Amino acid sequence: MSSTQPAETTEGGNREGGITDSEHAEREDTPSVPPSAPTPRRSLPLIPESAEPRVRGEPAFRAVDALLQRLDAWTGRVLPPEHNPLVQSGAIATTTFLIAVITGIVLLFWYQTSVHGAYASVQAMTAAPYTSGFVRTLHRYSSDACMLFVLVHALRLFAARRFGGARWLAWITGSILLLLLWVIGWLGYWLVWDERGELVARGTARMLDVLPIFADPLSRSFLVDAKVNSLLFFVVFFVHMLVPLALGIVLWIHIKRLSRPQFWTKVVLTTWTTVGLSILSVAVPADLAPPAQMAVTSSSQSFDAFYLLPLVLTERLGGGALWALFLIGGAVMLSLPFVLARKRAQPALVVESRCNACRKCYSDCPYDAISMQPRTDGKEFDARAFVNADLCVGCGICAGSCDSAGVGVDWYGSFDIRKQLDEAVKERPGLPVAFLCAEGVGAQVQVNAERESPDLEGFVVMRVPCAGWIHPLIVERAMRRGATGAMIAACGSGTGDCQPGSVK
Repeated sequence: MSSTQPAETTEGGNREGGITDSEHAEREDTPSVPPSAPTPRRSLPLIPESAEPRVRGEPAFRAVDALLQRLDAWTGRVLPPEHNPLVQSGAIATTTFLIAVITGIVLLFWYQTSVHGAYASVQAMTAAPYTSGFVRTLHRYSSDACMLFVLVHALRLFAARRFGGARWLAWITGSILLLLLWVIGWLGYWLVWDERGELVARGTARMLDVLPIFADPLSRSFLVDAKVNSLLFFVVFFVHMLVPLALGIVLWIHIKRLSRPQFWTKVVLTTWTTVGLSILSVAVPADLAPPAQMAVTSSSQSFDAFYLLPLVLTERLGGGALWALFLIGGAVMLSLPFVLARKRAQPALVVESRCNACRKCYSDCPYDAISMQPRTDGKEFDARAFVNADLCVGCGICAGSCDSAGVGVDWYGSFDIRKQLDEAVKERPGLPVAFLCAEGVGAQVQVNAERESPDLEGFVVMRVPCAGWIHPLIVERAMRRGATGAMIAACGSGTGDCQPGSVK
């Protein structure tokens, strides 16, 4: 939670016909009616709907999300958000992936891309724990860390219901990224060509034999050592090096929808991540299983749960069953945005007559859903804001940017909510106002029609679609009408939505 003081003036101070934007909004906010006529009131939701599409199993999602936000709050007592690994899980995943790529390239100085020399070269690395062995261990641990933080990032977004509506593409590309990352690690263990690599090779061959690719079953290549194909080994190495390029392309599509994506961690967190992985690499060097021998039964080995867990299935199921599980699991994963989401969030709307082409909403939109286009109403301004409904998630951040209330979510209009807040402050003078994000703590707080909450006694409580929806004018009006202060409770910052600078 954070507090804010009343804004003395609205940012910018653009004028239309000699009045400021805030004065223009005040005049439009008070329609001219005869004194004897009753003030027209519109029936509005006192407790707004969520800005997110409704999903099936909403209570369970919110319960898990609340737990994760409490964890964020607990870790936030020690670490600021920009240094918190839980909050920066997506950025850490990309940073550790870069470390894995760099160390993988460096390993080419020692690694032999041959089925006959691969194990010996890796064994030589293991014998040099502070040089080549250190690079190999750092390569493995950074790969594990990448998968770990990708899973944490996916869990956070899933619990926060960030998969429906305009976010469907991000979920689909994220699922593909997870698959590509696993393929890289799976093939990486093959290239070591120890007993674990042999199990990976046999499991892969069992699946590929079902497909009409090879004239002879690929599994026959792993009957005896002499039949292991060196060309096949080189193809695996080539794919292991090529897939990261495909992953980079999908990652670009994954974050392209964000106007200010945080791709990498900041310097401090990057340093701590690199140093932590380096210390771990020195303290616990990566192990090496016995060499792969086709005629020898593999001994009991420790397995990397992030990449080798499928070995539990490949050793017990046939190729057809493995493909069935893979396709069914993939279909379930990719269909979640369309199966769980009940409806799409209502996009923001632009009232062209109020738009003064200030471009603040265009700059603040986290999803690049707003563009500036030619006007159609004949006003002297050079452009007007336009909302792309396919990209808009209905968060309402644009409403918090607009001085003239020319853009916002229609179901929670700025003018109407200002009136309701005016009435609530007038009826309960001398109290501070609490603005609660409906996607954060506001989801658990009960608020009645009088803007009272048993969880926040002594406050006039407003539940808003997003903390970014709050315009400084809203706070300023409440203070002028008798409120003694304002508190803004935003949602956790680990879901990758409200970008720095977009929340007022």
